[in-house]
Amino acid sequence: MFSAPQSLIVLLLFILGPFSETDQAFLRQDSPDQIIRSQRPENTAALIQSSDLVIQVHIDGRIRRWETGWKLSSGRRLVNASQKLYPVSVLKGTFSAPPLLLTTGIEPLPVPDDPLNRIYTGPLADGEYLLFLRSSAVPPFFILNGGFSGVYPIYSGSTIALDTDGFPDLGRKTMDQIAAMIRRMESRTQRFFSISVVDRPYILLKKREKIGGRNYGKIHYSHK
Repeated sequence: MFSAPQSLIVLLLFILGPFSETDQAFLRQDSPDQIIRSQRPENTAALIQSSDLVIQVHIDGRIRRWETGWKLSSGRRLVNASQKLYPVSVLKGTFSAPPLLLTTGIEPLPVPDDPLNRIYTGPLADGEYLLFLRSSAVPPFFILNGGFSGVYPIYSGSTIALDTDGFPDLGRKTMDQIAAMIRRMESRTQRFFSISVVDRPYILLKKREKIGGRNYGKIHYSHK
């Protein structure tokens, strides 16, 4: 399965510096001091199920950064950043206001192969992406689900799974194919939930009747 080299991840890390093309509406947004530490989901199913929003977006070069007041033991500062997301298509979830991406990065930026880059991703380079996002405590901000595991650059209409972090089965897919994967996953989840809701009360009822002294012979009921 095709995956992007580590160098592509490096390209997604912006060198921290002055942002450009600012506008007043963008600057008036809140500045959460929440520290975003990325942790890779176990598998593709976990990534999809735990994502509140799966969205195809365009990101431009505008970045708003602010100090969180936190530092690593090395003395490097943790800096938060906000980027506007320009939705192209929504594959899962909803949003009530134009979504913003909230990330935590390190300043000064570590060397490219430093594992900290995978924990504190910092803002993304401009481009088109499929993003798997989770809601933050401060709407309309969203955070990357699993760091770079939730980031899939789009090239010629198909996704690219980043080396090491991306899930290969989400690479080289069109948006229609990704949407079909999500529908199948949600359908399986709904069937399981429906069975659980119907069966558990029945099992609990039989358990109560057994406790009440009724004899069911060789039939044994248990609370699963």
